Amino acid sequence: MPIYSESFAAAFGLLASSDRDLMEILALSINVSLASLVLSCVIGLPIGAFLAMRHFPMRDFLVGVFNAMMGLPPVVVGLLVYLHLSRSGPFGWLGLLYTPQAMVIAQMILITPIIIALSCQVLEDLHEDYKDFFDSLVVPKRTALLAYIIDARYSLMTVILAGFGRAISEVGAVIIVGGNIDHLTRVMTTAIALETSKGELALALALGFILLAISVAVNRQGGVPMSDQSAMAQRGLMPITVQNITLTLNERILIDDLSCTIKSDGMSVIMGPNGAGKSLFMRCLHGLAKPDMGQILYADMPLDPVIRQQQSLVFQTPTILRRTALANLLFVARQRGIDDPNISMDYLAQLQLDHLAQHPARLLSGGEKQRLALARALIINLAILFLDEATSNLDPASIETIETNLQSVSKQGMKIILVTHDIGQAKRLADDVLFMHHGKLAEHSPAKSFFQKPKSAAAKAYLAGKLVL
Repeated sequence: MPIYSESFAAAFGLLASSDRDLMEILALSINVSLASLVLSCVIGLPIGAFLAMRHFPMRDFLVGVFNAMMGLPPVVVGLLVYLHLSRSGPFGWLGLLYTPQAMVIAQMILITPIIIALSCQVLEDLHEDYKDFFDSLVVPKRTALLAYIIDARYSLMTVILAGFGRAISEVGAVIIVGGNIDHLTRVMTTAIALETSKGELALALALGFILLAISVAVNRQGGVPMSDQSAMAQRGLMPITVQNITLTLNERILIDDLSCTIKSDGMSVIMGPNGAGKSLFMRCLHGLAKPDMGQILYADMPLDPVIRQQQSLVFQTPTILRRTALANLLFVARQRGIDDPNISMDYLAQLQLDHLAQHPARLLSGGEKQRLALARALIINLAILFLDEATSNLDPASIETIETNLQSVSKQGMKIILVTHDIGQAKRLADDVLFMHHGKLAEHSPAKSFFQKPKSAAAKAYLAGKLVL
């Protein structure tokens, strides 16, 4: 017990007095770890982002390799670096062995796979979440990548801190390539090992306390906190002419030789039983899915990025960016050169969300999220707005707010095309109805005649509440 208490007392004494040797070891440890971390991030983050956003042959194999390399044995890395930097090795002429630079190289090799693998996973999850939304807005890849980094900043910081934690606590590789030379390459972990083997517990304990404090600090920091449309005249995209489009997947026909003409006036509603191909047809119209045969023309023009920029799609499950409600609108508005926050606030007020402007968007209720998604769509200078079951499972107040806004912008000239299972909603909103069944367009009629006297047997059964097989 006396040795135990004396060692702790001496250790606290060294910490209190900022012992020179202690501070020298601490400074070298932090410098080496930070240098290796910076180099690893410069190399690893771009590779992680590339793997997250691109799909190419061998991509999954490379991801698997980097995942496996997260568990590289430090002593093996140290040995390989030693062999390359020794005088008989290919880089022996550089004279780096037993220097801090050699320790940085060894730690960088250990950290880089961690940065690549974890950042790839973080950004890939976000990419899958945001991809359709960004494709719908025709967001440039650089802008999308910046949005991923901003929204995943806390998770990426955790990744970086995980790398730093690996570096600062590593001993096997640095002791091989650094040699644990006093006043030159002695860092905290190697000093602790040496002082403990000598029985000098005071310095070992003092360094241990510092290492533990850094570890705790790193883990604490790593937590994840959690109007009128002025250019309504930008039209000229109607009618939409669909010519014999067919889409198959795994030899299954999902859309079968579908043709129709959607005119410019009013709201067009796409209806049909589950599995009829309604949402897929809408994705084809918007360019998110490409038919195997046939074509879709907008005022006799094929769909291109310029036309896509005059459209937007509100998904059944909206993609909500990891930021405030107002920041969600600002991101979309700035894609179209609208920088005034007051305009975004006007659209939030229009959808009765202005009181939630600074609220984290992902904490909104389902109805509030869908209204936010609609506000994001309306703030863009749109010619056509697609909605895919945008009000399913929402509360009546949210449905009424959304329908009121749709009716308003439709009267101003925006073309609305929506998919819905809600017959009551279709009766309230539709000017014409496209009824789909088994991937085919069974009927396309004015709304009044469709609901009063449907032509197809499938539509009659559907409106009667029968099972449509």
